[in-house]
Amino acid sequence: MLPSFAQIGMMAPVLLVCLRLLQGFALGGETGGAATYLAEHSPPGKRGFYTSSLQTTATLGLLSSIAIVGASRASMDDASFQSWGWRVPFLVSTVLLIVSVSLRTKLAESPTFQSMKHSGTLSKSPIGESFGEWNNLKYVLVMLFSTASGVGVVFGTSHFYSMYFLQNTLKVAPNTVNLYLAIALICIFPFYLAFGWLSDRIGRKWIMMLACLLLALTTQPIFRALTYYANPQLEAFQKNAPVTVYADDCHFSLFSALKSECDRIRTFLSASGLSYEQAPLEAGQPAHTVIGSTQVQGSARKALENALLSAGWAQHANPSTIDGPMVILLCGCCCSISRWSTVRWPCSWSNCFQRGFAIRRCRCRFISARAGSAACCLPFVVSAMSVADGNVYFGLWYPIVIVAVSLVVGVLFVPETYKRDITQ
Repeated sequence: MLPSFAQIGMMAPVLLVCLRLLQGFALGGETGGAATYLAEHSPPGKRGFYTSSLQTTATLGLLSSIAIVGASRASMDDASFQSWGWRVPFLVSTVLLIVSVSLRTKLAESPTFQSMKHSGTLSKSPIGESFGEWNNLKYVLVMLFSTASGVGVVFGTSHFYSMYFLQNTLKVAPNTVNLYLAIALICIFPFYLAFGWLSDRIGRKWIMMLACLLLALTTQPIFRALTYYANPQLEAFQKNAPVTVYADDCHFSLFSALKSECDRIRTFLSASGLSYEQAPLEAGQPAHTVIGSTQVQGSARKALENALLSAGWAQHANPSTIDGPMVILLCGCCCSISRWSTVRWPCSWSNCFQRGFAIRRCRCRFISARAGSAACCLPFVVSAMSVADGNVYFGLWYPIVIVAVSLVVGVLFVPETYKRDITQ
């Protein structure tokens, strides 16, 4: 319901960022709280299976959003959707908000919490104990740099950046992308409960670590294969008409405005799904781009677009050449790796912060789990890195490096928790 920039100026983006930060804090608290709540209600030996239901709701929510956005797009023309129709799916979510608040009013505290309350062992200062005492803070940091960060980029890369890449880099129609991703999510839905059940038998830690390893090894091949099967014309164009940018004064732009002709040229090419080489200017030459055998002076978008079209570039992926089953399979493989890790972190978080492991940790379990719910701006960072390097796949090293760090920290410091009794 925010007014636009044209109506209230800079207050529009300021309010948007503030509201999104609030949303992030709310999601972090909600996720950590729900994980703790489920774990403390689960019977011994079935915590993995029970808490895996928490992650099934994320997939159900994503499927619902795909359906609602698709219905909104289908009910109006593209100009109307871009102008005001995009607000409709957000407003429809009010229905879920009402249901959610209604359910919360009927919830009772967990048996573990009630037992601690009756025995007088509740924390008097949960924030202070979570972050002010090293015995607890060190596990907050371990989980943040292992489970939380690793799971975050695994889930973000598989579910959201894959969608972003197909739509914005490979130029596949949004409704087609939504359909492919929805089919992939439905096909792998049973993996949530299956890996939850498996973690109660063999443990949580190594399932999560294996997921991080697989993501690190397969991210680049999967996204390159998506290009081959979703937009083969784009791949062929890159081989037949290499692009070179001759410009100086280039900047790394994450959220800042574009400052030079180099920035504008690189951003346009990257948004067009193209990789490019970069070369310095000779003395006295203006910034220019060589596309195949054609040279384009300056950074005018229209001139660059016309040169690309003349060289054989297509503005959109050709639906007749998209290999739908292979795209669905690749998206399914990416998302199934996410299942390996995301179904395990709710149980791992709540189990790490338990009284048997350090006398006060259970008292701070909720607030400590919230600390691990930090989200990173995955699409923005990946895109900025790709623009700076000139390769549309270069930004994928960002999630790869994060999961590699998570893998190392997890292997060395994360304890196995599946046999622990969190009530003791």
